[in-house]
Amino acid sequence: MRTSIAEVEGAVVASCETFRMRSRADGVAGESHGIASVYVEPHLRGRGFASTMTALVVAKVGSAPGSQALILFSEVGATLYERAGFVARPTREGSWPAEAGDPGDGPDVLHGPAAVARALDRIPVPAAPFVVWPTADPLAWHGTRERGYAETLARPRPSCRGATCGPVTATWAGDFKGDTL
Repeated sequence: MRTSIAEVEGAVVASCETFRMRSRADGVAGESHGIASVYVEPHLRGRGFASTMTALVVAKVGSAPGSQALILFSEVGATLYERAGFVARPTREGSWPAEAGDPGDGPDVLHGPAAVARALDRIPVPAAPFVVWPTADPLAWHGTRERGYAETLARPRPSCRGATCGPVTATWAGDFKGDTL
């Protein structure tokens, strides 16, 4: 993960994080980059700082050799990022209610943070025209976000980060802001 900041006269006015992910386009291996946590202090918003910084990050990261895509998930809507050249795409989300019981009953293996990375590395990348395949780095970002919210809201963190059951491996992080896993 890399943190970028924008400064004006020595003062930080905007920041964001980027992280590299494996990808493949038309059978050619490369990398795609996720952009996360674009932030401007409320009293500095509306001056174009986020747009300018995002455009500079996109130009630098997007021109790296082997770069295939830039991905940004926004909780604030698409408009700001469409101005920077991003194209909104539909997403799919699922939510399932928690079930009572011991989390160890059912899956073949529960994974801690280090084991999740190894489990992801063992999964073959699907043959598709374009695929972004997760690595441990973006998952670590979600774990860091989870830890921050857990500490701030005094909530316990999940004891494991993923599970394998037969041929399926799932990973997760607590989203205490949205009260989901």
